[in-house]
Amino acid sequence: MVVPYLTSLSTQILGVSPDLLNEVTVNEVNLTESLLTPGLQTSIIVQSTLNTEKSSNYSGPTKNLDEYYGKTLNVYVARPIIQSFNSEIKWNFSTSQMIYRLSNRKRTNYQIEQFQLDACDASLIGDAKTYVSKSWKATPPNAVVQDILSNCFSNISADIEPANPPRDYIATNIHPFQVISQQGDVALVQDNVIDPSFVHFMTYQNLHHQDSPTHNFRSLTTMAQQTPAWEFIYSGKTSTDENYANPQDIMDYSFPCDFDLLSDVLNGLDNTTGNSFLQINLFNPLKNNLSVYGPQNATNENGIAPWLAMSNLGTESIQNSNNIGAEAYQLLRRARMALLDQDKVALRITVPFSPFLNVGRTLSVKFYNTKTGDFNYGTGIYLIASMTHNIKLGGLGTTTIDCVANTVAVGRV
Repeated sequence: MVVPYLTSLSTQILGVSPDLLNEVTVNEVNLTESLLTPGLQTSIIVQSTLNTEKSSNYSGPTKNLDEYYGKTLNVYVARPIIQSFNSEIKWNFSTSQMIYRLSNRKRTNYQIEQFQLDACDASLIGDAKTYVSKSWKATPPNAVVQDILSNCFSNISADIEPANPPRDYIATNIHPFQVISQQGDVALVQDNVIDPSFVHFMTYQNLHHQDSPTHNFRSLTTMAQQTPAWEFIYSGKTSTDENYANPQDIMDYSFPCDFDLLSDVLNGLDNTTGNSFLQINLFNPLKNNLSVYGPQNATNENGIAPWLAMSNLGTESIQNSNNIGAEAYQLLRRARMALLDQDKVALRITVPFSPFLNVGRTLSVKFYNTKTGDFNYGTGIYLIASMTHNIKLGGLGTTTIDCVANTVAVGRV
């Protein structure tokens, strides 16, 4: 009997012999996205019978596990009850990944062994095999990223947010993703606020929920200001049918970090204003001049200028170049990225398998006071920083989501 609220799972590995897949069971699948990772992390836990007969006359072991090397893993996951709950919401997804690692192989008894297969998007392998040596003149970061993704990879899906400012840039024989990382370090959000919060990450779906692994180059600010993609509600636990069967139900939750004043200050943000209080020393070799940029301090006796950077500020035209611009991004970049640290997770929730979610989307989360009907502390809008879909043998599918508060848009935990 098929239970409608459970999750169905299908896996397929292409290009291996029938013997390798004989008497094999997939016990668990994990699919992970993170704002800090320019790739997708897919793993399956496999149990395989050791002693089986060969179906062919080739020499060698009955099951040659080396056959998994570099093969394509197809995964299809579905939760039909979502379709009956809301026909406009994505209820299934599929992905194709390349197997790059076999690990943790051990026997469970005299007849069966267990191991893990890790797979990634093919672009991660392509990045490792590619080096870029190229220069760009007066080019905004998003244009450099688009150029890299278009020319280094074929048929790639990308969502790239416009960024400022145009800069001169040279890629010194480095990997494509390193180029994108360096562009993220200096890219500024296109508004009147200095905001260096761009990150390069991947999602299993694109912004339109289509099953197309997508590279994203987007800012924390723009993502945090989106309309929530879904609403989750924590309510009393009555029965499986009423809770796990409900796509909006929060099965479990925790708040690892509500705020961290010391971390904010250590990363250069004033705990009262939310603005950077650090300064940067800029050295212009053409002028042989050292200047301080950032919040003014009359005495500077506290030593609040920990960074030294090269600058061409004021001499750009003489040098036929664009402003290096270290004063615009370096003061706040460290603080912005610190907000994504694992110990800054504001909310961690476990919910029924939710294929309509991706990192970079926002959620509305509600916790009700059962006595008054009011909202409890913790209710609000959150940005998904990382998430893992976990599907176990038998159909139990869950999604564990780590979120940061939408105040990440203003640089606060």
